[in-house]
Amino acid sequence: MRKILKILLQNLLSLLANIRKWDWSIILLCIFISSIVWIFNALNSDGYNTKIRYPLQILMQDSQVVALDPPPAYISVSVSGTGWSLLQKTFGIGIKPLALTLKNPIETKVMPTRALREDIAMGLRDVRLNGFLEDSLYFNYDSLIYKKVQVVVDTNLIDLEKDYRRISAVQKNVDSVTFYGPSTYIQKLNDTLPLQISKERIKQDFNQKIKVSFDDANGFISVNPNQINVSFQVALYTKRTQRIFIEQINFPSDSMAYIDEQKVILDYYIQESHKEELLANTGIKAIINFDLMNSSDSMVVPLITNIPPYIKDYQVLPPMLKIKFKEKPPSRRSRRQ
Repeated sequence: MRKILKILLQNLLSLLANIRKWDWSIILLCIFISSIVWIFNALNSDGYNTKIRYPLQILMQDSQVVALDPPPAYISVSVSGTGWSLLQKTFGIGIKPLALTLKNPIETKVMPTRALREDIAMGLRDVRLNGFLEDSLYFNYDSLIYKKVQVVVDTNLIDLEKDYRRISAVQKNVDSVTFYGPSTYIQKLNDTLPLQISKERIKQDFNQKIKVSFDDANGFISVNPNQINVSFQVALYTKRTQRIFIEQINFPSDSMAYIDEQKVILDYYIQESHKEELLANTGIKAIINFDLMNSSDSMVVPLITNIPPYIKDYQVLPPMLKIKFKEKPPSRRSRRQ
């Protein structure tokens, strides 16, 4: 047994020694040529089946439409033929896209693939069309429309620095914007669009371009203009308190009605640039109108008039006053009795 193994080992070593002397370049060339010949013979054989993607080109007569979902770019078909022909079709060689015209794309939602059999068979002349892998092609188109929307600025949402007030109206370079896109989305837009001023703690006159923000997750909608210039003026206000004399009007001439108070307290914020001005010089009045008295409790609200524009957020104390009445003196006849 050992002799046999020894002989086999010697033969193997001898073979390995001879392999080193072989011309491997010629051997590899022969293998390569044989493989090419085999592949070409196989490709020239008939009876192969495969699946290919036949390209589609979707055309529309109406330009004012948009695809909400991507239209089909190809249709999958099963074909038979020679290996060489199928290899060409797999790589799209010799295939011209099928031009598919949609005369009414908005109404066309489904198209059966069997309606395209003749046209696709003509484009695959050197192979046999066995059938389609999809029953139908699906489309989702919508009309493009315009809508004009008013833009507004909610002044209550403007964030001002403490003790600052807006002293002018909010100005916009345009009052409306125009949206353009699919009717499905455009019709859902509100008639007004709020502009959002993101800047916080404003303490200087504002004059900036604000981007028109809206919900467009799918990227179908455009807006013109997409920015609006917004401006307004602000000023610093300081708090002050002052007493105002009361003026009585429409009180009875018999002086039976009266009020105890002669002045009311007025708390207010005054613009910093006007803080040296005295209310006595502005003509501000606190008026008690007898005709506005509540008959049930004789209370009346003081009316503050002639408030200058540089005064904001004023408050009157007390907010209501009571009208009192004197008792009538007894008549002469009642005295004699």
